[in-house]
Amino acid sequence: MATGLMSRTGSSRRSSMSGGRAPSVHSARGVAQPAAPSSELGEEGVETLAELSQRMNDSMVETGRTKIGMAAHQGNIRQVESLVFEGASTNQPDEYGETPLHMAAAAGHMEMVRFLVEECRAEINATNWEGWTPLFWSTVRGQVDVSKYLISMGADIILRTSQDWMPLHYAALNGDVEMSDILLSSGADATAVNAFGSTPLSLAVNKDVAALIEDSIKKQNAHKTKPGHKQRA
Repeated sequence: MATGLMSRTGSSRRSSMSGGRAPSVHSARGVAQPAAPSSELGEEGVETLAELSQRMNDSMVETGRTKIGMAAHQGNIRQVESLVFEGASTNQPDEYGETPLHMAAAAGHMEMVRFLVEECRAEINATNWEGWTPLFWSTVRGQVDVSKYLISMGADIILRTSQDWMPLHYAALNGDVEMSDILLSSGADATAVNAFGSTPLSLAVNKDVAALIEDSIKKQNAHKTKPGHKQRA
C-alpha cells in the first residue's frame, strides 16, 4: 500500500514522509541523525529523505492515482487539458488526498505547475490526508523554482502537517541550504516545534543550514526587543 507519494514496503518499514514520523538523514560525517526515536519508527524504519523521495516514483505505478494526477506528474499539459475538457477537476484529490498540483510540484514540472495555478485555478494550499501542501513536496524534492513560484502565488509557508511539521523542518532535515534560505527569507518560523519536539535548528544536518537558521533566530529576537514592538496575544 502507498502513503503520500510513496509506497510502504513491509510491516517493519512504516516511516512516512508526509508529516508523520520523520526519516533520518546522514550528515557529511556519515552519522545518522533520526528526528524521532527509533522505537517509533521500527527497527528498519529509519530511512533517508532521498530514499523515501526516490520511492515516490515506484508508487506511481500503483492504484489510487487519478488520470489527471498522473498526467500532471508527467508534465503532460495537453493531456490535462483534454481531461479537464472531459470534466475532470484539477482540484480532484486521489486516494491519498493529493491533487494534480501536488504531483506536478513534486516532479518539478514548472510549466505544469504554472498552468494548474494560473489557468486552472488549482487550490495552491490543498492538503493531502497528512496535511501536506504542494509546497511541502517541492521543498522535500528540492524543486527550488517551483517552491519560489508557489510562495510568490500565495503558498502558505507556516501551514503544519498533522504532526506539526512545516516545510522548513524538511528543508533543514534535507540539508538544503538554498531551500532553507528561501523559506526563511519568506518568513518561515525558525523556532517552530513539531510534535516530536524538533525545531528546524535541531534537525539541521549541516553547518550552513544551521548558520542560516541561527541568524534568522537572532534577527527575530532582535526585532522582538525593539522599542515599540508588541508581542502577539
